[in-house]
Amino acid sequence: MNKRKQHRIRLGIGMVVAGLLLAFPFSTSSPVAIADTTVGAEDKIVTFPDKTVEREVRVETGVYGTTPITQEAMKKVKKINIGYSDVKSLEGLQYAVNLTYFYATANDIQDITPLANLSKLQIIIMTGNHNLTDVQSLATMTGLQRIIMDWCAIREVPDLSKLTQLNWIWFGRNQIQSAEFARNVSSTLKFVSLGYNNISDASPLANTHNADIELVKNRILDVSMLDWESNIIDTSGQEVTLPVQKTGASHFIFSNPVLSTKGSILAPDSINDDGVYQEEGNQFRWPISPTQRTGSVSFIYREKNGKGISYNSGRVTIPFEVVEAAPVTVRYVDTKGESIADDETLTGEYSTNYTAAAKDIPTYTLVRTPENRMGTYTERPQTITFVYDKVDASPVTIEYRSTTGKIIAPGETLQGKLDEQYMAEEKGIPGYTLIEKPENQQGTFIDKTQTVTFLYKAEQGAPITVQYLDDQGKQLKPDTFLEGAFDTAYHTKAIDIAHYALISSPLNAAGTFTLTPQTVTYQYVRLEGKPVIINYESKDGKTLHPETRLIGLEGTNYEATPKVIKGYDILQVIGQTKGKYTADSQHVTFIYQAIGEAKTPFSLVTLREPQDPEPTSRLKETVPSVVSLQTEVRSKDEDAETKILPHTGDQENDWWFVGGGFLILATAYRWRRM
Repeated sequence: MNKRKQHRIRLGIGMVVAGLLLAFPFSTSSPVAIADTTVGAEDKIVTFPDKTVEREVRVETGVYGTTPITQEAMKKVKKINIGYSDVKSLEGLQYAVNLTYFYATANDIQDITPLANLSKLQIIIMTGNHNLTDVQSLATMTGLQRIIMDWCAIREVPDLSKLTQLNWIWFGRNQIQSAEFARNVSSTLKFVSLGYNNISDASPLANTHNADIELVKNRILDVSMLDWESNIIDTSGQEVTLPVQKTGASHFIFSNPVLSTKGSILAPDSINDDGVYQEEGNQFRWPISPTQRTGSVSFIYREKNGKGISYNSGRVTIPFEVVEAAPVTVRYVDTKGESIADDETLTGEYSTNYTAAAKDIPTYTLVRTPENRMGTYTERPQTITFVYDKVDASPVTIEYRSTTGKIIAPGETLQGKLDEQYMAEEKGIPGYTLIEKPENQQGTFIDKTQTVTFLYKAEQGAPITVQYLDDQGKQLKPDTFLEGAFDTAYHTKAIDIAHYALISSPLNAAGTFTLTPQTVTYQYVRLEGKPVIINYESKDGKTLHPETRLIGLEGTNYEATPKVIKGYDILQVIGQTKGKYTADSQHVTFIYQAIGEAKTPFSLVTLREPQDPEPTSRLKETVPSVVSLQTEVRSKDEDAETKILPHTGDQENDWWFVGGGFLILATAYRWRRM
């Protein structure tokens, strides 16, 4: 019936096409568009290698008999129930894009990739597919809420972080070794069953809260990181076999590795193979037969709730192998690695403890204690090294002295360890020559202070010139010269020089001889002399003219001259009219008499030439003498230098003096005739 209907449809289409061709003729040379009669994607036929799957699909789509099942028809499939049917292939189900429920328990399915992109699938149940190992396609079934795949052969669960609605996982009785997939699983998860697998690490489930977690019959020792407060957890029946442990020949000692749900060491519930448990050190101890080389021991742990029901338990099996322990060598070396005492050898049974001790070694002190000073014997030889250093010795002081005992260079201090060698170095010291090396210039550091003294002799120092100059730099006395050894002291002092006073003492008046010539300069200034006071009086003591004062430097010449006084002639002079300024005042008095008055005779006295005073004293005062002045006298100093004397009270014309002189000479001549 169906075939006949299809035949009629095809025939009708052919007649319509033929009529169109007759009504609209076209040239064979011009291209004409032909209607596309290709079957659409929805009309593609889906084939199923597994007849059980095809039969289930026909029931869901309503396409029965031999009618092909199209992709469009597959959209009607929402449930698949093919349990206990020996199904092997799921090919064809990839077109069941609206599938929400898939049940395929107890089959022989090995490939679930046809289901990989069914994003509307919510529940997948595949219990008992014993050859199913690869379930990586679960990662893209983003609509899944429940996964039940127990009693399979699954070894690895993929990342399920994209399954945001997932709340139920059941992977019990598989071959899963890691629960890492659960680390980033949705927070909506309410049930996780991973019992009867090979999982040894429960930490990926540490962030799962408010859920039922079933981890029975795995290989987990530590479950303390799980949230035992908000979750309902069962970790009973763990079967843990540890790696082979090595032990000594008499006893097998092993530290308890099991932690309780609260993180503390969990004491065993029972111990097999005649073992005992030492709670003080949390160690198991099993005896070993002298002839036994390998074997295994075990113990059982158990945590119970208030009703006595176990919720965390297991058996721990520990295979062991008897091995011989290697010796432990204890060395005692210095900081250079050289042995300073005999080695010690420690022996014992494998895994038992050893302790190495330091030694007291004369002249040495321990500076480094090894970290492995305490430990356990192992199969491999061990070396323990104590490092020592020499005790600090007393210092060696090096001195550099002259023959007079003076320290002539900074000393040095040598530090070292006992019994170490030292070498003192001599120094080249300017101005000194080494004359004696000490016997202990080279030696050994000891526990007492030592002094090494190098002896030097001073070289001849450069001469020292002592000068005596006035303030103009003129030499007043001959230079003197000092000589002496380098670095010895010298002292100079000022001398007394007549008519001069010291105005500057040099900073280097005292010092030491050096290698370069030195000059010591004393500077003087000429003293101001006391005035020469000139008086003008009549013979009866009457003052005829105000006194005149002559002022000049000590030791320079002065010359006193009379004044012409109207109505008077010079009669005599008391004091020296020529002389030198001294440290004391001097007086010269000119005596006059009235013109026409009878002359009083007197004897002519020769004036003494002024004398220089002694160098160590001031000039002595000269006794005045009476002299007849008949000529004008001019002032000249003893150094032949022309100096202008101070003016007296009255300045007279020089011609008056000349005329007066002639008058005096004439009067004297006449007086002598009379």
